[in-house]
Amino acid sequence: MKRVNWMALLLAMMVTGSTTAFAAATDQETEKKEAYHFGKFWDNWFIGAGVGAMTFNGNHGIEGSYGSRIAPTFNLQAGKWINPIVGVRANFNWMQAKSYTLDQYNPNVDGIKREGVYKTKFPFLTLTGEIMIDPINLFKGYNPERIYSILPYGGIGLARAAGDLKKSNVGFAFGIDNRFRLTEAWSLNLDLRFNLFHEGMDGTMATGDWDQDFTSGLLVGATYHFKKRGFDVCRVSEAEMASIRQQLNAMNQENQALRDQLETEKNKPAEVREITKTETLVSDMGVFFQIDKYNLTKKERVNVGFYAEMIKKAPGKKFIITGYCDKQTGSAEYNEKLSQKRAETVYNTLVNEFGVDKDQLIMDHKGGVDYMFYDAANLSRVTIVKMQED
Repeated sequence: MKRVNWMALLLAMMVTGSTTAFAAATDQETEKKEAYHFGKFWDNWFIGAGVGAMTFNGNHGIEGSYGSRIAPTFNLQAGKWINPIVGVRANFNWMQAKSYTLDQYNPNVDGIKREGVYKTKFPFLTLTGEIMIDPINLFKGYNPERIYSILPYGGIGLARAAGDLKKSNVGFAFGIDNRFRLTEAWSLNLDLRFNLFHEGMDGTMATGDWDQDFTSGLLVGATYHFKKRGFDVCRVSEAEMASIRQQLNAMNQENQALRDQLETEKNKPAEVREITKTETLVSDMGVFFQIDKYNLTKKERVNVGFYAEMIKKAPGKKFIITGYCDKQTGSAEYNEKLSQKRAETVYNTLVNEFGVDKDQLIMDHKGGVDYMFYDAANLSRVTIVKMQED
């Protein structure tokens, strides 16, 4: 396309200027900038749809009038406001494009304009990802009840001619979306939109690798905003601010008092303090065995494990492990050996299983003995561990 339709651009400037003037006349709020909380991922989503009219501006569009190239269009959109200033959306736009060509063999030919000039008609669509900016929120502060918002946007995506000549290429979108708040959930849109793409989408090529073929148009639509809508403003009342200042002052005074106290302590002469030695005392432990046995039950092994931890907390102490048998069963020689094995079992369990230092342990055995506890022979089948007195 070698010529730009300046009437279309002038119309765009007139529409934009009128909407801006309307905003200046109606938006009488006196906002101030305030901090706000960012919403969660599912907050501030919206969907919308619109209808309107667009023109396809190709290489030979000037062969016909601007009005003859006006065609109906509609769009669908879905997106999210990341914060009160920046939003993102996906936008689908469709139109039945009309233009002209000098090539009678163009697959999109749909009639004759005059000799040597042919009408073209084909479906044309774009799918773009776009970024929107709200400059009023940026410069005047966030106000969820503002009636009018002007939202310039730009994006990139796919442009496709879907007629007999199917062609696809990268497409760019930019424009100004004038948004009017109707309710908390609904808003009215007046979208002045341009789509820019590689030449030849209508089957007509000119010289050069790139030429500014584009569509331009105006759409009217509606947008629905899902809950949760809007952003929470970080407002603090004067009473809250006074309370915070009071707490800060009290903390500053307390910090100063602590600093003064620390300085006083630094200047005091060193004191000589008497260190008292602390004695670690560990009570005796009895490990009981079944008749004619010297292996530990699980229950007794648990008790030995607890006692091992107590020994470790007294690293400078010695502990005597003494094995016993009941005198009422077995010979004296047999009981001598059995009592020794019972002492060795406790010793090996403490050292090998629970990691007690073997240098802290002393083994002993007494063979068969009379009743040691409560006149019960079974209570003499025992190994006793006690801390050695200094």
